Amino acid sequence: MRKIEKDNQEFMKINVTTKDKLDELYKSSALTFTGVSEETESLNQMIDWIKEKSEISNPISIHIIKGEVMNDNYGLTGTNAYPKDLTLISIKLEDIKNVNAIVIPRFEVGGRWFDDIVNNNAMREENNHLERTKPKCALIGEDGNIFNLMGIASRTLKRNGMREESTEMCNRITSDAKSYDEALGIIGEYVEITSREEIEEWENDEGY
Repeated sequence: MRKIEKDNQEFMKINVTTKDKLDELYKSSALTFTGVSEETESLNQMIDWIKEKSEISNPISIHIIKGEVMNDNYGLTGTNAYPKDLTLISIKLEDIKNVNAIVIPRFEVGGRWFDDIVNNNAMREENNHLERTKPKCALIGEDGNIFNLMGIASRTLKRNGMREESTEMCNRITSDAKSYDEALGIIGEYVEITSREEIEEWENDEGY
């Protein structure tokens, strides 16, 4: 922690490295800027911008988070992961006296709420996970009875080491689906629906 003063305004730089501290920022919906330099001059500019809109605490805590910390604590991978040395700067909303004054203007300078950032990252990670792991399943041309299709999809998932997903899919179909189309849509969330011919062509192309 390092304390800095400018024009009678003090701020403390706090390096965030633990999940507990990230959770505090999440609960606060902390105002967050991505890719902002942690150099004093840059932080002073950010504070001056906020002070134009609202009174702030004095001293005020500036939380500094590295991309690597975000990736490690929230399981971000692939294109959803941050560059390891990217810096995120967060200020808890309780340190900003008139939050309403920055709700709209924050978009002009790239400000976002920390909980929105975390939630959006989690949603993209989940979507990427489903896309990466959906195995091909030959349902086209099979008996269209939904329980038959569910059984084929379930066996496909189990063969691919996705027993939990198989159980989840079947439970959703039997308890949540209100129509044939809804049930088929749920199956499509877990497997890539295709035909035996397409699977054979894919296997030949991949050299299986």
